[in-house]
Amino acid sequence: LGSGGEDHLWPGVPANLPAAVTFFQAHGWAWDYVAIDLVRDLRGYVDPIGAVAGAAGRGISLAVAGAKDLPEVLAFEEAHFPEWLGLFRRGDSSVLAARDREGAIVGTLLSRGPGPVSRFWRLLGADSAAIACVGVAESAQGRGVGSALVARASELLRDAGARGCLI
Repeated sequence: LGSGGEDHLWPGVPANLPAAVTFFQAHGWAWDYVAIDLVRDLRGYVDPIGAVAGAAGRGISLAVAGAKDLPEVLAFEEAHFPEWLGLFRRGDSSVLAARDREGAIVGTLLSRGPGPVSRFWRLLGADSAAIACVGVAESAQGRGVGSALVARASELLRDAGARGCLI
């Protein structure tokens, strides 16, 4: 019913609408986890906590993955987030990769936009963007890699002219 990719009805059942949860449960849906989707206006966006600089100080580099990086990106997804592998294989999104000091990928995310990036673009505007599938290898978690990926992707989307962004 919610959260993730293009195969969902909406981003999730809003937590402030308990009647919606009851409605869907009455119709056979099971509540099995909480998903959090966020929307942000990217005009004037600045990294609020210095996540990108902080990650760099810990030896994490962030870069948009090119075609030559694709086999390594797909291997990372297959090893750590196999449920997202198909979305990375589609090739219709930009991939941002985080690498450690040795050059190994330790995190990735997908981004799209600006433009009609999802079925919610009418709500967010024609200059909207989306960030999805933010994943960090277990060995690198707790080091700000995910925050740095989201902050850098937000900067890149802002610079490309995106306004509203769904994460």
